[in-house]
Amino acid sequence: MKIEGLNRLSDNDIITKRAELMRELMALQIQLRMQQLENTSKIKKTRRAVARLNTELRAREIAQNLPKGTLLGRSVAKAHDEATGAEAEGTGKRSRFGFGLLKDALLGRKSDVTESSEGVQNG
Repeated sequence: MKIEGLNRLSDNDIITKRAELMRELMALQIQLRMQQLENTSKIKKTRRAVARLNTELRAREIAQNLPKGTLLGRSVAKAHDEATGAEAEGTGKRSRFGFGLLKDALLGRKSDVTESSEGVQNG
């Protein structure tokens, strides 16, 4: 990912891309720990791509005289609310990027979300 391309993206696009890369980074770290990762340089490249996105977001915050983390907080909350159809309340037990669900899926465990939805269907 080149820095020049980031200038053309909207704030929400950068947030979405950052979330995707964070999920990918988590998956790569799990694969590394399980000794299934063949190319370990992917972790370094993904971390650097996330850092570039964070730098671009912070530069936009500085240009708009906003406090640190304002764009990230607004965009993530808005995206979460649109995806779930919920109002702006707490996000619950899971992180806003779904790392727990991803980790459970990779490790072959049932997650709290899956168990609760099965209970509703059966009951």
